[in-house]
Amino acid sequence: MKITVITVCLNAQDLIERTLKSVCEQSYKDIEFIIFDGMSNDGTKEIIEKYIEHIDFFRREKDAGVYNAMNAAVKKASGEYVVFLNAGDVFVDKYVLENVAKRIKALNCPSIAYGQTIYMDTNGNKTGFESCSDVDKKYYFAYHNICHQSVFYKKEMFENDKYDETFKIYADWDFNVRNIIKKNLPAAFLDMPVSIFYEGGISTNKKNSNLFKQERKRIQKKYFKKAYPFISIDMYLTKTFKSVYVPLKNFFVGFVFPNS
Repeated sequence: MKITVITVCLNAQDLIERTLKSVCEQSYKDIEFIIFDGMSNDGTKEIIEKYIEHIDFFRREKDAGVYNAMNAAVKKASGEYVVFLNAGDVFVDKYVLENVAKRIKALNCPSIAYGQTIYMDTNGNKTGFESCSDVDKKYYFAYHNICHQSVFYKKEMFENDKYDETFKIYADWDFNVRNIIKKNLPAAFLDMPVSIFYEGGISTNKKNSNLFKQERKRIQKKYFKKAYPFISIDMYLTKTFKSVYVPLKNFFVGFVFPNS
């Protein structure tokens, strides 16, 4: 089973090498490695070229943003599954893809297979852990996404679908909800750490907090329209009266998301 690893980058000379090393050091050998560089003008190109013998396709061209580049890159993929590991992110160890391939086969090759993610700050200190153990519940996606660095998609999914490029930060969240919740495609939990996500990029930059809120609200209204009034109230109560409200939350969730 071939797995395509896609990395998109722009001016990532301080980040790209750890991603390159992580992919090149994988024990699993049936890997296709694709890199799209948005015409970096720092030292990114030169660093990538040091690993060129391990790269199956490398393109440098202007793009209209990260999801535009990801949509373009996936068209070049020939693997049965694809995973997007962008500049700076790494697999947790060199055996990840080998173990993922075994588990995907054991799970009868679902459309989507997702694992756990470790969060690190820019100094390499662990700041969090995303378990993803309950993403089968509909209400999970009303509030959260799963990191694309730890998600393996069947390539065939992108033949008739793609990331919505009108989203600048949460196109992957939109894509996941559309396919897992609305299309009800088979999705399976790998129950293993897959990637390390380093904070500091666009998706964790506090300067984008208003955009986070706008895009999250857009997803909630688009896919959870009937539940949206509850979601808004729930988020307010959780933030304001956490100690009192949270113990009661699951009781209310059962009424609002009866199919969870």
